Amino acid sequence: MKESRVKPDHITFVAILSACSHIGLLEEGCRFLKSMESEYGIPPRMEHYACGVDLYGRAGCLSEAKALIEAMPFEPDAMVWKTLLGACRICGDIELATQVASLLLEIEPEEHCTYVLLSNMYGRLRLWDAKASVTRLMRENGVKKVPGWSWMEVHNEVHAFNAEDHSHSHCEEIYLALGGLMEEIKSLGFVTSSKVLMHDVDHVDECIDSTLCLG
Repeated sequence: MKESRVKPDHITFVAILSACSHIGLLEEGCRFLKSMESEYGIPPRMEHYACGVDLYGRAGCLSEAKALIEAMPFEPDAMVWKTLLGACRICGDIELATQVASLLLEIEPEEHCTYVLLSNMYGRLRLWDAKASVTRLMRENGVKKVPGWSWMEVHNEVHAFNAEDHSHSHCEEIYLALGGLMEEIKSLGFVTSSKVLMHDVDHVDECIDSTLCLG
């Protein structure tokens, strides 16, 4: 863009920062974020800071991600905090996750994702009392877990998949194929990590369902 003398805008930097985040270019991403205003006269917006938090989070730098939020020139919104909460889940930092979730529940007390993510983290750590307290808080606030949906187009026909739902007309064939894929993946050296398996006493097949539906 510099060679073509095309001036970047705020959308350009969202794309650049997202790309750096997803391919692990931490230093480059930080440099782009800092250069937005100093070199291009574009003050970072909320979405740019969210990308910065994601950039640090994917690199496992939670303290830096938190520091970036604290240094923002305006109040962070739910999107920014959710990004940090997601990073806490990946890194397994339950202490920071609890702090962030508390802030999120003040902003969006009706948002089910925060409750579910925190509950799952407590479950992985076998903190059953804490997990139960989150479930109780959901019930008290009238919040219900919303199942995830995925869509797939096959031969010009769209198929919808709902997490924890076995009502699809080809359900048996789908899970048979999924089982075959999982066996093939394992034969290639994939080992399931207990850290990414959700604990849910009500749904013993949730791991398979979430793998299929991304929900």
